[in-house]
Amino acid sequence: MAILNRVRLLTTGVAGSPAYTNLYSLNGAVTPLVAHTAAAAMANSLKTHQNSNISVLVESDVAQLNDATGALVGVVSVPSATYVGSGVGGPLPQANSILIRWLTSSYVGGRQIRGRTYFPYPTAATMNTAGTVAASVITSFNGAVNAYLTALGPAAVVYSPKNATSVPITTASIWTQFAIQRSRRD
Repeated sequence: MAILNRVRLLTTGVAGSPAYTNLYSLNGAVTPLVAHTAAAAMANSLKTHQNSNISVLVESDVAQLNDATGALVGVVSVPSATYVGSGVGGPLPQANSILIRWLTSSYVGGRQIRGRTYFPYPTAATMNTAGTVAASVITSFNGAVNAYLTALGPAAVVYSPKNATSVPITTASIWTQFAIQRSRRD
């Protein structure tokens, strides 16, 4: 059993919002403030891929969860952070997201434990002429994600409620296609 920090980002600015993003780290390996600061820095560096109608709030309350049960065991308050999109152009259709894939070296039942983060409401400028995520955008995302992982080190984890565990993220990749989050398989 481990205690996790959960930093939540709320993205608003379009009908149907907010979009929620949860990022997890091992409490004790990093403080809630360090986890919050790393998530806020990533959100700040990615704001250029959302237009000025979009606002991202990194919540001030960092939840602490038991990874074996999912139970909330505490809340630590830190200063909140808000970022407004600074990208140019209109948004893509609201269902489109840029997908961050978090990979681990852990397997349960023959399946790799992996995580996904859907970056919501990207601008049309994130798309290339082939209709996929532009190479410059992938480079930008890789930089932001790698800075996040560097700031947290092995404390950055994928939380698997189904398997009642959390495991360190070993690497991340950005999918070249636009993603749509439909449902969870758990």
